[in-house]
Amino acid sequence: MKIKIPVILFFTAGMVPTEEELAAGLAARAKFRNASLHDDKLEECDFVMGEVPDTYDEVPRYAAGESSITPQSGEQVGAFFLHQVARGEWSVLDEDGEQLNEEPLNKADARALALANTED
Repeated sequence: MKIKIPVILFFTAGMVPTEEELAAGLAARAKFRNASLHDDKLEECDFVMGEVPDTYDEVPRYAAGESSITPQSGEQVGAFFLHQVARGEWSVLDEDGEQLNEEPLNKADARALALANTED
């Protein structure tokens, strides 16, 4: 099974991201783009962040701040989040923050559980 890592574009208002933009973008493993240099051609991506150009209105916003799950605490796998609950122990959460596993898992098993529940 192939692991799909989401492509996240972080649009900045200027040539150089601010410290806050840089921290948020790096935490999300985003690719940085200058919004003012953007043309109307859509670059393929799964999510967008920052000063998003109107061209990307239909692309979902990366919503790390809308739940307690953040890129710092884990990673997104399909529609699920891997959330580190303790050193070496992970949980798999859906978009609503509901836990899939009953007992903590190691990261590899948590990723496998998320992928098994992700539709192709």
